Amino acid sequence: MASSRYLMTVFVAFVALFAMWSAYAASEFGRYTRNGYTGCSYVEKKVELAPAIASPKLEVIAGSSAAAGIDVATLTRAMKLRGFNFALAATFSPGYQLFQARKTLRPGDAALLAFEYLAYEYQGPTNALVDTVYSCGADYWHSLDWPRRLFFIFAIRPQRIFSTLSFNREATAARTADVLAKTIRPNGDLGDPLETAAPDANTHEPLVIRFRRESIGVKEIADFVAWAKANDVTVFATWPNTLYFKQYDSHPAFAEIASFYRSLGVEVIGEPEDAMVTSEFLADSIYHLTAPGIAKRTAKLIENLRSSAAFAAWRERASVSE
Repeated sequence: MASSRYLMTVFVAFVALFAMWSAYAASEFGRYTRNGYTGCSYVEKKVELAPAIASPKLEVIAGSSAAAGIDVATLTRAMKLRGFNFALAATFSPGYQLFQARKTLRPGDAALLAFEYLAYEYQGPTNALVDTVYSCGADYWHSLDWPRRLFFIFAIRPQRIFSTLSFNREATAARTADVLAKTIRPNGDLGDPLETAAPDANTHEPLVIRFRRESIGVKEIADFVAWAKANDVTVFATWPNTLYFKQYDSHPAFAEIASFYRSLGVEVIGEPEDAMVTSEFLADSIYHLTAPGIAKRTAKLIENLRSSAAFAAWRERASVSE
C-alpha cells in the first residue's frame, strides 16, 4: 500500500512538473532574446529575398559554409541560370533550414544541398536553434511530430525568461538591420567575405565526420527529398567547403553520405576533396573561406555541375519551362 502511494505521489509530481514546464515553454513562444532576434532576422531576410528570383531557379541550401563558400552570382552567370544562396547556419538543424527553404521553392526549381558534415549526425536542437524557434519559429515547431516537439519543450533554459525581459528591441533592430544590409546580397550571397586568411587558419584539427543513418538530421533530409519529388523540385547534393587534412583521403563517411543520397535518387555533385582548401584560403572558421577561397571553390563547383548529366537534364527542363 505504501509503495503504491509513493509511486502515485511520484507520478503526480512528475505530471505537475511537466505541466508547469510546458506552460513556461508555451509562454516563451514569440518572445525575442537578442540572439533570437538576430537569428530570426537573418532567416526572414533570406525567406523574403528568395522569391524575388524568378523560377525555375537553383537554390543552394546549407549552413553558413555556403554563404562563405559558394558565389551563386558567379555560378549562375557561368551556367546561364537564375539562383539564390539560401545559406542559413549550421547550428540550425537540416530540418529547420529545409523547412524555411520550402517556403521559397517553386515547381521546376532545383535545390543543391551542401550541408556541413555535422548535419549527418544531428540528433537534437542546439541552443541557437531553440532560441530561434521560440523567438519566431512556432510554425516550425507545429510541423514536428510530438517526440521532436518535446525535445524543444525540455531544451528551453530557465534563464531565457531573463533574456526576454532584458531584450531591447529598438537597439537590436537597428544594429541587425545594418549588419544584414552589409552581409546579404539580393541573391543571398555573402556581402563582405574576408580577403585574407585568419591568423589561426593552420591551427585547426580534423573534423569528426560521421554518418548516422538513424539520426534525426538524416531523416529530415530524406523527408525533404520526398517532399521535393512530390512538388516537382529537383534535388542535388554536394560537399561542404572545409579545410583539407590527409586523414580525409580514405574516410569511410564520405562513401556513406554519397550512398545515402543515391539511395534517395539524388545526384551527388563532385567529390569531397573538390570542396576542400588549404589553410591560406580559410577565413574565420573551418567551414568559411576567404574571397579568393570562395572564387576557387565556386570555379570547381561550376566545373562539376557542367560535367553532371543529371544537372544538364534539369537545366534543359528549366529552359523549356521558362
